[in-house]
Amino acid sequence: VPPAGPRQAGGDAQAPPRAPGQGPPRLVQAVRRQAGTAVLDHQAEEVVGQEHITTTLQNAIDNEQLAQALLFCGPRGVGKTTCARIVAKLVNGFENQETEGANPLNIYELDAASNNSVDDIRNLIDQVRYPPQFGKFKVYIIDEVHMLSNAAFNAFLKTLEEPPSYAIFILATTEKHKVIPTILSRCQIFDFNR
Repeated sequence: VPPAGPRQAGGDAQAPPRAPGQGPPRLVQAVRRQAGTAVLDHQAEEVVGQEHITTTLQNAIDNEQLAQALLFCGPRGVGKTTCARIVAKLVNGFENQETEGANPLNIYELDAASNNSVDDIRNLIDQVRYPPQFGKFKVYIIDEVHMLSNAAFNAFLKTLEEPPSYAIFILATTEKHKVIPTILSRCQIFDFNR
């Protein structure tokens, strides 16, 4: 019986064959170029069709000009959270296997659908106060950010306005119109397409 999913026995990810001239997204190409391995191949399929976003993000990372607050918007299943995780690894150089153990120390994920209270945001703000253990940045990925309560948005606003130099916030949502305007105005917005 063959193993389930795209992984083979050797642990290397095997992507399905592509049509001629169709390469992986630029962000994933950068991972391969920098790491010399295809660690994130299994995620490549999830960001296909988002070249306008992956190119912009890769250029920002290469030029060390990445914004400290990013908002990824689009329908379900287009790769918003996957792209956020890839960016989180790239900004710190964690795309190879030797540093994989350091990822949890610098990458925090919060599901705002179930953690949408002021106390949940205050806990996140408390974590922001401490600089990263490894790498240059701590990355906070807040999924379904539109589910935060108004009080939670307001509690988060001060940190988003004046983040520490080592903090990057990546907010993901399927409903951009539900995010309050003061948060939107402080984020670089990326619209993912179906």
